[in-house]
Amino acid sequence: MKLCRFIVPLLVVGGVAAWFFRDLARDKYEELRWSESMRKEDPVGYIDFAIGRLDENKERFTAARSQLAAAQREAQNRQQAFETKLAFANELASKMKTAFTEAESGTGYPISFAVGSTSKDYSRSEFIQQVALTLAERDALSEGIEELSQAIQGIEETRSKLAERMVTIDANRVKLQTQRAVAAVQSLSSEVEELLSNVDALIQEDTEELETLPDDPDPVRSLDEFLRDLKTEAAATAPSPPTATEEALHFLED
Repeated sequence: MKLCRFIVPLLVVGGVAAWFFRDLARDKYEELRWSESMRKEDPVGYIDFAIGRLDENKERFTAARSQLAAAQREAQNRQQAFETKLAFANELASKMKTAFTEAESGTGYPISFAVGSTSKDYSRSEFIQQVALTLAERDALSEGIEELSQAIQGIEETRSKLAERMVTIDANRVKLQTQRAVAAVQSLSSEVEELLSNVDALIQEDTEELETLPDDPDPVRSLDEFLRDLKTEAAATAPSPPTATEEALHFLED
């Protein structure tokens, strides 16, 4: 059962989307304002603009990294909830198998099966159908746990990448301050053009990284939402009753 559409993409751009696109539009305006001729006329002013951009970008990366940390904690909590429910499903399936074996070997039907303080009598076909539902949920939970593990790993990799980018921004800021001092006294236009080209490259690096920031870093829905969507998908793609019955019988009789 494919549940990938329940996983929110980790590396696309949202809880931060509104301000991101607002700032992106403003940045494009600023870049247009700094035409090539204006950069050459005022290289110091352009470098000051670039330093300001680096400071703003660092704030964005810091905010994104903080969001990812919160999402990682939430994903870990959800994974734990899935694992708890999976352990219960496994225990329940084992007890169901024991009850079926006893009924088949002599105690007969109906099977009186208790979950907690609630007990219900099942005919043979009803019990097999109940087992089939339990096994479907067990398998879905296992898949959800695996997807959560991958999501958590992806979040950690993205946070590490952002941390590296922030260190790079600090280094580039120092570099720009040095280049600003050079531009302030530089008289050879060819050297100024090369310097400004390097400044453009530094800004472009951050722009490319910002475009990969998560829209919504939350990697999976809540447990209730997950199971609700699972049931919706199961209803749309459910196997024929004989197939489900055969799978349940295979588990019970194995």
